[in-house]
Amino acid sequence: MDVKEIQDSYMENYKKLNESYNNLNIAGLVNDINKAISSSDIESINTYFNKISEWNENVSKLQGARIAIITQYKFLKLPSVSELSIVFDFVNKEWKFNTDPE
Repeated sequence: MDVKEIQDSYMENYKKLNESYNNLNIAGLVNDINKAISSSDIESINTYFNKISEWNENVSKLQGARIAIITQYKFLKLPSVSELSIVFDFVNKEWKFNTDPE
């Protein structure tokens, strides 16, 4: 693959992940798990946790691909997906989107 094909492939996967974010209502998922935690609904917590784990795996795979690509092709400016990962905030005891800068 040439650099253009690699970049296009990454951007296509980036676009698909963003579409999944909207189609799967990932923002709602964060709210749902926090509500389930506050009401001690263990069954829902487990369901939402599994969905978050699956989502984070997809985000992590694409972010790993990005890191590998920009390691080899430092001149490429590919958007990061790390802010789409969902993390548990131990200070506030809630799930939220990762806001840590790369």
